[in-house]
Amino acid sequence: MSTQLQKTDDGQGYYIDGMPNKEYHQPISGFSSSNIKDFLRDPALLQWNVDAEKDKSKMSAIDFGTDFHLYFLESDSFDHMYRVLPTFNRRKPAEKQAELDLIDEWKKDGVIPVSAEDFAKCKAMRDSAMAHPTVKAIMELDGIAERSYFWRDQKTGVDCKCRPDWLVTDINDSNRPAFMPEHCKVLTVDVKTIGQIDRMQNQIEELKYYV
Repeated sequence: MSTQLQKTDDGQGYYIDGMPNKEYHQPISGFSSSNIKDFLRDPALLQWNVDAEKDKSKMSAIDFGTDFHLYFLESDSFDHMYRVLPTFNRRKPAEKQAELDLIDEWKKDGVIPVSAEDFAKCKAMRDSAMAHPTVKAIMELDGIAERSYFWRDQKTGVDCKCRPDWLVTDINDSNRPAFMPEHCKVLTVDVKTIGQIDRMQNQIEELKYYV
């Protein structure tokens, strides 16, 4: 995957394919929807990003969401970057320590460890999503995962950015799924993970997915 900077068609910004997730989320690169959500909660969070640091359970959820995104959208990259941990009996101190030692060893080699439980969840979630005919039709289109866009807002002068999870730029009469209207030429997909499907609307409101 190329990491070369490309100008957008309107000449008002640029995009990068293959930009590492950690690099994209650096505050210096511009404001994202996450920054807007922080601002809506408390403007101070733009300067002091303490929420995720204090809430370790939130960090765990964010990590799993990141893992699933990569597994679902870029399985080849997932296979290259991640490795599934063997099962350890964490009730036994020796095995618990062996697991920690293995994690440290893999991290030194640049490998991201994922537990067997989380990997099983990722696989089940992907299989469940792809069993839905609409999701399957969309994901079988020739798309681009995690393209990073950057531009400067003309009214405010604020540097902005966005990163569509899945972007299809060439929808036409030969590949357009039957449920899409004829005027649809470009499609962006945002992948979200939630714990309870019956609370989807609540999650959209609470987590401000609409921003």
